Parts: sequence; structure tokens; C-alpha cells
Amino acid sequence: MQTKMYEEKFILNAARLDLSDENIAVLKDVSSKNIDWNMLFQKALFNGVSTLIYYSLKKHNLTHILPDDLFSKLKEIYCRVSLQNLKFIKKIHELSRMIEEKTVLLKGGYLIQCFYPDIGIRSMGDIDILVDKKKALYVWNVLKSHGLENRGELPVFSKSAVHERVIQRQHLDHLWSGDCIVEVHQSIFENPCFDYITKKAMESAVPLGSNNKLYRLSNTFFLVHLCNHFYLHNYMYKQKGSNLRMLCDINEFILKRTLHIDWNEIEKTCSISELKNRMSTVLTYVNFFFQTPVPDNFLMQNMLTKHLTTALLDSDMTVLEKQNRILSLFFLRLKSFNKNRHRFIFVFRTFFPSRKWICHKYNTENNKGVLTGYFSYWADLLSRYVLNRKVQ
Repeated sequence: MQTKMYEEKFILNAARLDLSDENIAVLKDVSSKNIDWNMLFQKALFNGVSTLIYYSLKKHNLTHILPDDLFSKLKEIYCRVSLQNLKFIKKIHELSRMIEEKTVLLKGGYLIQCFYPDIGIRSMGDIDILVDKKKALYVWNVLKSHGLENRGELPVFSKSAVHERVIQRQHLDHLWSGDCIVEVHQSIFENPCFDYITKKAMESAVPLGSNNKLYRLSNTFFLVHLCNHFYLHNYMYKQKGSNLRMLCDINEFILKRTLHIDWNEIEKTCSISELKNRMSTVLTYVNFFFQTPVPDNFLMQNMLTKHLTTALLDSDMTVLEKQNRILSLFFLRLKSFNKNRHRFIFVFRTFFPSRKWICHKYNTENNKGVLTGYFSYWADLLSRYVLNRKVQ
């Protein structure tokens, strides 16, 4: 592993539910160095793990290694997240009373209630529920009829309306209930080519307690879901923030559910090369950053030796190095469209995005600036996909 800054070493060793003797030794050693505590705090906050670090240090009687002001900040955030999560849990149970259909909790909705030992360990940004694809719009309208508001989709700038369909296929428009956002998902993937896997995930979902309407995904499909979610945010969409939090979810889930994860079933589920690449990429990250054992057939040795860096923690990161499979992904997306007109628009706008997208991407307004933006975009395509260079 490459040499890390002290702040990164501290975060990666502290962001775990259970600390080994080695983790504790590293934390004690690093805390005595010339560490930038403010930078550490900002990186932990940006990556969504400040609450996990607070819980872990308190659990292992290590809070004394923190400066008093930093401890106070972490405690304040932990208490605030705990209160916010209580509101989320209350809202989840309200939703279950509104919806008569089978409802599967995704991501944080399941994790904060049924997985993590304390409600304040993991923050939530919204409530994600998965329902049968044929009933998704019906459920969405039921929630609207109970007072949830459709304020329009959150701002998304796409190369075209067809490209936006690729990105937004997983869930319908956001619904608001007070300060909570609810997303009704019709798939755990962004591409309808994988809908058959979502169907299997729904069929194998497990009831939560005595509530026969709220479900969770089986251990196998929940791990696939978490890995795919991390991959989409960090690789395909390049969304910033909470990157390490998502990776911590995966790491802790593997550690706690290791005896109940069917790796053969995951291998079979991910028989399509694109899905196998996603799972292997993310699991390689888990192994690299946390030294958590994963099956050898899910480790990408070329990443281990060449590509992994601690850029995961950087605020200006391009997190995952590109693999040489961009054309297969392009044609996979192309295949997802049923109409030739949509295929043509997708190809055309891939190379000639909408003016709005160019203006947003390259911060241009006038005609001369837009033309410059297009040239910059084509130069970026050439650098990234032909010359295989990193584009800032």
C-alpha cells in the first residue's frame, strides 16, 4: 500500500465497528504525529464517516487521543445524526402504513434499523424503497395521495433526454415529506438489461420482523446492491461525497454476514461481464483499504498492483480508475433502448451533447464559450478513452 498522509491513515484505521490491536496501535502512533486535525475532520465529514469514527473511538476508549474541540464536534454531529435517523425511522413506518404492496428497504433504511448497533453510526440522505416494477407508479401515486410532494426531479444535467433515462431509470421522481426525501425504486440497477436480477432480488427478499409489508434483500442480493450503488456513484456518475461511508457499509456487511453470503450465487448472478467487473472492482477496493478477505475470483490483481490510491478520500477525486471495457458498457447501454430513434439520439448526443449540458459542464454561456466547451469535451473524450489519460 502506498504511503498515506497521517490524516488518511487515521481515518482508514478508525472507520470500523471493531478495531484490531493493529488498528489501535496505528491510531495511537499517528495521533502523536504532526497531524492536521482540521483536515482530518473535513475529510471524515466529506466522506460521511465522522459518526462511525466517533462511535468506534468511544467504544474502544480512545477518545482521549483526539483534541477536545474535535471530540466535541464529532459528538455534536453524532447526536444530530441520531435525532435525524429517528425521524427517518418514524417516516419509514409511516410509509409502510400507506403502502399495501411488498416494500423492500434499500441502503441506509435497512442498515440503521437492523444492521448497525447504534442509530447514530450512519447518516442517511433519503429513504430508498424498492417495489415491483409494474406497481412502482401506483405506489408513487399512493404516496402523493397521502400528502408527499413531487417538487420535480432534483437538478440533473444530461447530454440528452435519452441519456437522462439511462441515469434515472432506477427510481421515479423524488417525493418530499417534510425534510425527508423518498425515492421509489423500480430496480436496483440503472440498466433494464439487469431487471431479471432485480426480480430475483424481490422474490428472495426477507420480511422485517412481524411486519409482512416491509422487507429487506437477502444477504447475497444486498451485497450486490451495495457494491453496485458504490460503483455507480463513484465510477459512472462520479458523484462526490460519502464515498468511504459506502465502502464502510460494504466492508462491515461482509464481516458481519460472511457466513451467510453465498459467493457462488453472487458469481452466478454476476455472470454478465459488466456486473462481474463492477463487483470485482468494488470488492478489490474493500480488500485494499480494509484488508478484508474476499474470494480470489473477485480480486482484480491489476488494480492491486497499479491503480489503487488513497484518492478515495480526496475531495477532488476521480475515484475509480477506468478499466479497458468502455465500449462494452457503451453497447450495453445502447442495447437497453427499444426504439432505433432513441439509439440514434444516444449515439449522436454522446458526441454532440446538448448545449445546456456543455454550458453546465464547462461553465460557459456565450456562443464563443459554448464552441470552446464542445472542443474541450471532444479533447476530454480523446484523452480519457483513446489516450487513456486522467482528465481533471
